[in-house]
Amino acid sequence: MKIIRKMSFLIKASTTIEQLLALSDKLRDKFNIDCFQIAIDRTDSMAHMLFGFIDENGSSIYFNWLNEIRISVMILNELNLPRPKSVQMWLRYFLAYSFEHDHEIFQKQLAALEHGEIDKINLPFMRDVLHYAEAMCKGQLK
Repeated sequence: MKIIRKMSFLIKASTTIEQLLALSDKLRDKFNIDCFQIAIDRTDSMAHMLFGFIDENGSSIYFNWLNEIRISVMILNELNLPRPKSVQMWLRYFLAYSFEHDHEIFQKQLAALEHGEIDKINLPFMRDVLHYAEAMCKGQLK
């Protein structure tokens, strides 16, 4: 068990420290990990974040593979980063993340489609829905 862990990931050139600070707050609220150092390497377009993996009782926080996927989904969504092809199999986690933040998202998208209000369509969400449905029909996902 490591009590300090580093997360590094590619970012857009426009990503700011303020966005990473907001992300660190959300990671603390959701996963109980505290970010104590943030840096942006503009040459490589990388964010580097150091986290303490100790809970309020002094015990190490353990993450399984599912938590790691959920953290990756949160980072990609919160920073509006392009998705690598390797995350195609995580579509259900992207949909769950969207639903967790807006329990009415499916009804809102259906209403927008029914009323022809294209400007109200959440394109990334609808793209995930359609890709997920297609992958399920092909037997690629459950």
